[in-house]
Amino acid sequence: MFSFHPGNQKGVSKFNDVLPYNLDFNNSQSMTRQLLGEPDKIGGGDVNIIFGKTPPWDKYLYTNYSLHIQFSEDLNSIDLVTIDSRG
Repeated sequence: MFSFHPGNQKGVSKFNDVLPYNLDFNNSQSMTRQLLGEPDKIGGGDVNIIFGKTPPWDKYLYTNYSLHIQFSEDLNSIDLVTIDSRG
């Protein structure tokens, strides 16, 4: 699994290279969907007793991997990009 962070969280280094699929941490959810199309799965907004409110996210499924994109609460930027094998 590979995770890419914008560096806005305490103790997490910013990823300063080019993100996959020409994504940018400044992309809103709507800009991201214009670029990648509609996601295969969506989520977030529910409340977890331990972690609090779950951030909004979109997930794209490809043949050998998945692309998970977590957005800011206002949907105006990307907070996390994760690529994982579908194994």
